[in-house]
Amino acid sequence: VNSKKKFCEQEGIKHPLLADVNKSVARSYGVLNGDVANRVTYLVAPGGNVAAVEKNVDVGNHGTQVLQMIDAAQKNA
Repeated sequence: VNSKKKFCEQEGIKHPLLADVNKSVARSYGVLNGDVANRVTYLVAPGGNVAAVEKNVDVGNHGTQVLQMIDAAQKNA
């Protein structure tokens, strides 16, 4: 969707962001809470497997959380 494309352009993000407009992905991952998806981060490995899950997203510190997830996943690979 255009909002995700514009956000990526503004922030210099080179990878695609998911716009789950019909909520099918949220439903599949079990994070749909009524009509709103819970904020959960999934780290997906290059092979397509989920390498890590963060259910307690701290919005103000999430960049650090994600970097820690990546570091831990790389050590366990």
